[in-house]
Amino acid sequence: MSRLTWTSERDFTVGAVAYRVTNPHPDEGDAPLGDALMILKPRDVIERYEALIATDQPRTVLELGIFAGGSTALLSQISDAERLVALDFTSRPCEPLERFIATQGTADRVRTFYGIDQANTAQLDEVMAAGFGELGGSIDLIIDDASHLEAQTRASFNRLFPYLRPGGAYVIEDWSWPHQGLPHPDRRYQDAVPLSVLVCELVLAAACRPNVIAQVIIDDQWALIRRGPADLNPERFDISSYFDALAAEMVDRMSRARTLSP
Repeated sequence: MSRLTWTSERDFTVGAVAYRVTNPHPDEGDAPLGDALMILKPRDVIERYEALIATDQPRTVLELGIFAGGSTALLSQISDAERLVALDFTSRPCEPLERFIATQGTADRVRTFYGIDQANTAQLDEVMAAGFGELGGSIDLIIDDASHLEAQTRASFNRLFPYLRPGGAYVIEDWSWPHQGLPHPDRRYQDAVPLSVLVCELVLAAACRPNVIAQVIIDDQWALIRRGPADLNPERFDISSYFDALAAEMVDRMSRARTLSP
């Protein structure tokens, strides 16, 4: 496990690998990335992952969403995970990440899957079997930094949460984007059920069934959900089935909300 060395508010290194905290579309005044890996998480979130991994010491990690590859590379460096599996919707491999894996010689630990729809449960099952099958199939940490759409995020959660070991953590990133006051420029995110509805459901499920959802920790950047000890079946699990009558009524009202449109 390696530690981060910050050289500025946006630049840090882990060993000999350089990283740059940036946006998907860098500003004109930004310095060139050079050999640095792009990572789309603010410093406080990066440091939070560093603390989470130091505390939990996950041996198996699943990350939904690769994009520029910096997050996957970083997770592989700051953890001692035996297996880190990352998947992405795009079918084109992430060149910076694949180059990192080859250069670092971590192909036995870090496995990538492309062309995977996070809402496609059959594809998720295939990734689980190929990525973790020989390790028993249980996961210590799952990170969803993929579509940030409610239906897709829900589908992934329902399928993958049962694979978590009891006490394991499931992180949903950027859940609060519908509440930033402006319509999202992408039409897929307009007039849609807010992702925050799912997060509210998880809080209610924790109140109703703590043996399923043992803990929910929330701030504006992420929601961290701890799995309880209940025996859960990935083929039948649905978070919406764990509410009492009052919670079900609350969820019904929330589900009618829609994100902003121009």
